Amino acid sequence: MGRFLLLAMALLSGRVAALRTHRAWSGASRLRMQLSETQLSRKSLLTGALQGSAVLLAASLPRSASATTTESGLEYTVLQAGNGAAAEPGDIVCVRFLGKYKDYIIDNLMNAPQPYFYRVGSGTLLPGVEEAIKMMKVGDRWQLTLPGKLAFGQQGKRASPGKPAIPPMATLSYEVFLESIPGKDDEVIMLDDVE
Repeated sequence: MGRFLLLAMALLSGRVAALRTHRAWSGASRLRMQLSETQLSRKSLLTGALQGSAVLLAASLPRSASATTTESGLEYTVLQAGNGAAAEPGDIVCVRFLGKYKDYIIDNLMNAPQPYFYRVGSGTLLPGVEEAIKMMKVGDRWQLTLPGKLAFGQQGKRASPGKPAIPPMATLSYEVFLESIPGKDDEVIMLDDVE
């Protein structure tokens, strides 16, 4: 730490004449490291310091969750783990999703006033999104990578107003949030005796 501080002070002063080690001064055991301005420029010192800082910063950051790939080729990463009921075929679920092809948004129901209501197993969503929903629980938020065969397949998708054409076998990315399963959620109140 002391050497780094001395290096930073030398860089700030604009003069790299001599840097001392962090050891205490004592008569014969005093150590000095001298760098002449011709041997090491401020630019190369700053570049080295920044590269070292970047390595330390990268090592200190938490690692992101690793992706899981299913047998079909669907790749998913759990962004948020829910603890609610699991979706089953036949359930009507409330989902929110954001779909992208490259940098183009092709579906966005994340901030819509109402979620998308969908019957699990009905085949009305892309095969990769449906596969993911069948594995999710209420409260789960997943990042998906859909290979072409689990997206629009060989036919692709024609352009529509404000949305790009999607070529055959294009890979798509989706963020999917399973918001609720009406009838299985704890907040549903059942009335037994209504007058």
